[in-house]
Amino acid sequence: MSSNLLAPSLAMMRWHGTRLIAKTGTWPLVLLVVPVILALGWLGWLAPQNTYLEQELSAMQQKLKAPLPVIASDEPSLQGTLSVTEYQEVKMLFAIFAKYHLQAKSSHYHFTSAGETSGKTLQLSVPLEGNWPDLTKAIKEISQALPVTVERITAKRKQTDGTALTLTLQLTLRRG
Repeated sequence: MSSNLLAPSLAMMRWHGTRLIAKTGTWPLVLLVVPVILALGWLGWLAPQNTYLEQELSAMQQKLKAPLPVIASDEPSLQGTLSVTEYQEVKMLFAIFAKYHLQAKSSHYHFTSAGETSGKTLQLSVPLEGNWPDLTKAIKEISQALPVTVERITAKRKQTDGTALTLTLQLTLRRG
């Protein structure tokens, strides 16, 4: 019974299609269909990337919402100077370094007053070991996720024929 219902509609669609081709010609219709197909293909290619980026963003937001571990009482200087947000941002910074296989040896930080309008800033100096492509990917992600300015990068090769680098990255984290 369903084939009987579809038969008249298919015949009507074929008749309207033939009539449209007769009125406009085949080339204008082909030229109209090509951009539509390209646009649909482009959207189909971007949709998975958008989904992936939205998932990454929500994961980062979840990490920032996570409660902080209690700072040990043997580090009172950290308790008094870093706010909860700054501590999370620094923690996120080191998580991004670890994600890109950059080994942080230690870090040094101090606060500076950047001006009356922007408030105080946190300057970090982080010695790292890793590769240059990994560093560039990490810096790109850090600059998109955090209010950070890269002040200076120094790089030294461990061996002349190797790709491993000893890096020192100096960043300025703006206080909100």
